[in-house]
Amino acid sequence: ADLGAQPERVYDRDIIAELYQDFRPFASQKLGFYWRGPLELLDGSKVQVVLLEDTTAHGPPYSVSLQQPPAVLKDIAQELSTREFPSARTALLTTERICNRALYQQRCNTLETKSST
Repeated sequence: ADLGAQPERVYDRDIIAELYQDFRPFASQKLGFYWRGPLELLDGSKVQVVLLEDTTAHGPPYSVSLQQPPAVLKDIAQELSTREFPSARTALLTTERICNRALYQQRCNTLETKSST
């Protein structure tokens, strides 16, 4: 695996460093190049996210894994694990939006249930 500097990685690094200060890039023999860190969500909770670069793929090179997601995000974690993204920044932004949408919808459903009782 090529773990050297690449323009996309530099751009990812700049964007992620500005928007997601707790995320860090890592490289390992087993996994290759990846990003990992806590993603703070709408309700103040955090979920650990791993963005894995697949250097063998001919398509979009990044996949997402949520580590020990809360119950409300289990289905989202499964859905995200099957998707591919063109960059780490796109993967992280999309993950944040999808997770926040799920939390918001759950909150709305909870409020609707309470108001109809």
